[in-house]
Amino acid sequence: MQICRDYPPEYLRSDFVQSDPEQATPTSPGDLDLRRYSLESSVYRLCSLLGWIELYRQEIVFLDTHEAPFSRLLDKAIYAIRADLADAGLNIAPDRDDWCDVLLFREEQRAIGESMITTVGGNRVIIGYAQFCELLAQNNAAGPARWIKVASAYFTDPKEEKDFRLVRMQRLIVHLVDLVQVLAPGRLRDSHREARERYRAAAIASADLTSAGVAVGRRT
Repeated sequence: MQICRDYPPEYLRSDFVQSDPEQATPTSPGDLDLRRYSLESSVYRLCSLLGWIELYRQEIVFLDTHEAPFSRLLDKAIYAIRADLADAGLNIAPDRDDWCDVLLFREEQRAIGESMITTVGGNRVIIGYAQFCELLAQNNAAGPARWIKVASAYFTDPKEEKDFRLVRMQRLIVHLVDLVQVLAPGRLRDSHREARERYRAAAIASADLTSAGVAVGRRT
């Protein structure tokens, strides 16, 4: 939610990916180490989500058939999340070719998710933050590091105006709250529900706003 609220945040810069962590010192919002962490943790959360979705996709065959209504609600929420990241048709602005946008196609999402899965003690789990940061820092153009880089590019170097990634992130908030509503409604806070309604309105209005050729939902 912070990314949408402060878009474009100054810490989402591609050069922070390859920067060396500073020696631990008392930090302030302008410190390189804090900005680097803010970028890494944002990418990690997205990759972890895609890893969880991939685990679910692979294990869905084992779900109890008595949970079919629950599964349908879960599948609907996941489908919407995947569409938020992948669908080029969401931007219907007449000048959409002038907008900045980055897509994570569905098969790329699966590849990112696969790169986030490891086995610990016979259980398949999402890799930890330390291992993820090692992959993010690698220059490899193959293997898991390649797909982590693809996810990183989804965030980095945002534009002040006409950046459709903001709309995609607003839609993600809506559908992530929907997902938690299905899985663990007791974990939702009022701030989550308020953000969902705020950004649901922004998503609904995005067609009119993009048609007018203006930035969508900035600092809302």
